[in-house]
Parts: sequence; C-alpha cells; structure tokens
Amino acid sequence: MIEQRLLLLGDLLFQKYKDGQIKIKDHFKLVRGKTPPTKNPQYYENGISPWLNGGALTNLYFLTDYTEPSKLINLQVQENCKLLKAKPRSIIFSNVNTDKKRLVWVNSSLTQFYLGEHIWQIDNSNELTTATLFFALRQLNFDFCSNGSIFKEVKALLFMNMKINWVSDPTKQRIFLALLNNGVSHNKLTNYE
Repeated sequence: MIEQRLLLLGDLLFQKYKDGQIKIKDHFKLVRGKTPPTKNPQYYENGISPWLNGGALTNLYFLTDYTEPSKLINLQVQENCKLLKAKPRSIIFSNVNTDKKRLVWVNSSLTQFYLGEHIWQIDNSNELTTATLFFALRQLNFDFCSNGSIFKEVKALLFMNMKINWVSDPTKQRIFLALLNNGVSHNKLTNYE
C-alpha cells in the first residue's frame, strides 16, 4: 500500500533528521471528542454531518471527506452537545487501542467531521510542526496510555508531559508535510474509485 510506504519513509527520515527533544505540552494542545447521547435517537434521525467513533480509526491513516463515517448526526445534536470538530492539519488517535497505526492525519481541506469521546485530537496552528509531531509520535510505544478502552485524564497528562525526539529544521519538517499530503492525495484517489 502506497500510504504505508510513505509513512515508513517518514519514519526513517525522522530517525535520520532528529536533532533534539521537546515536551509535547509546550507546543501542542490535546482535546477529546464527545459522543452524542445514544438514548436520544432523534440526534441521529435525518443526519447530515459525519461523526466518527474510536473504532473507525482502525487501519485509517488519513481523515478525508471520503472517509466513511461511523454515523451521521443532525443539526440539533451539533447545537445541543457542543461536539468537537476535526481540525484540518491535526492528528487524531483513538484511545480504544493506542497502537501507532491508529495515528491519523486530518486532511487540510476536510470540510466537516465530528469526533467521538474515544478520539483525541492534537494540534497547534503550524502545519509543519504538526506534521513533524505525527512522525515523532509514530516512534513511540503507546502501551502506557491504554487501560482497556479507557484513556484516563491522568494518562493524558503523562502523555502531554513526555519528552519526545524532535526535528527542528523547517526544511526537513516540510518533507514530513509533503509525505502526509501525498498520502492524502493517494488516499482520496483510492477511496473515490
């Protein structure tokens, strides 16, 4: 699969170019999605907006407008529940199984996707550093984060306080962004056919 090869290339380049360390919380925010109450079926009637649960991230590398949603929700739930919208050029991952394969890059042209409570979103406003973080996180073992299907707030704090290897050169960071954008482009073509 082309996406896997691009990600493997990024992993190898990250190992080659790493030149220091950063603490995640000093540069990025971590926010958690929200699941609309399932006891209120009217939230899901005549749904038009895509919503993802944590299980939907299995074998997904890129979130695009072509990604199959877990459910469609309606305008009422968006207004009443204050759901988290996937931010373009961010990273999302599931706490259901914190395997590095569940790190997902959010496409820069994504129009609308809401995230469930088992999905965490990491971002800052700089796409180069966020793309670099994607490959930095792929180097980690996320076993410490998992506790069955629950990623506790305490573990979120531990995660954000971690020091991770880093590539600080913006020229090299652009390579990581280009790899992710190429993966998104290929993913769109694959899903569209």
